[in-house]
Amino acid sequence: MISILSSFSTLLLLSWGAILGARWIFKIVINNRENISNFIYNAYNLPETTFQKVMIGINKHNTK
Repeated sequence: MISILSSFSTLLLLSWGAILGARWIFKIVINNRENISNFIYNAYNLPETTFQKVMIGINKHNTK
């Protein structure tokens, strides 16, 4: 009986810690969602912007 109670209380404490951790992460994401969105947008557009910069550099080099 005691082992069942100690197992249940340990599970309860671990669950409570997981809930608090999830709340903390959710709060950080909500507070920084603009920064996160900008980072994802920049990472998604990186190949295209790199290509455009290389092409501009090639065109500048060829026109001289």
